Amino acid sequence: MAANPKVLESESYRKMLSVLLEKRMPDEWFLVYVLGQTGILVGELYQIRPSDLSFDGPSKTISLYPVRGSKTVKISHKISGQTAGVIERWVSDHRIAPGDRIFPRTKRTAQNMFKRAMDVAGVEGPYTTRSLRHMYALNVALATGDGMAVAKALRKRDLPSAKFYVTLARKMTEA
Repeated sequence: MAANPKVLESESYRKMLSVLLEKRMPDEWFLVYVLGQTGILVGELYQIRPSDLSFDGPSKTISLYPVRGSKTVKISHKISGQTAGVIERWVSDHRIAPGDRIFPRTKRTAQNMFKRAMDVAGVEGPYTTRSLRHMYALNVALATGDGMAVAKALRKRDLPSAKFYVTLARKMTEA
């Protein structure tokens, strides 16, 4: 991880979502919303199929193949009920078959969509789709103050990189 990751500010995130809705850019809105609310990577989003979604019961999860590592063992990633509802509506509205990908866009296409979303919303900065993951991690750190919770949310075994977000969150709350 870079010494100073480019964390998209929550205000810029909310502005992007609002403008994308207003401008009727649903694909860009879905990309920005899901990455910002789940902390998953573009490569993971690309792989998700409706059969990977488990939204029954109180625990909402997505089964993911890690971008790095095993391509045979899926991991379970918890998401909020609101985010599960957004994904369910997306799958239903787009009539996505169980074996099809819910967001069949390449990483490059997703990056271009994100840049277009930034431009339309007037958000400036050296941000990429990974900036949404950094924002998600920071929000977990702000909510919990716990490096283990951040590591679990990001599905990382590397506690020092997760603790970075806790340190950043403390600095933000002290300022």
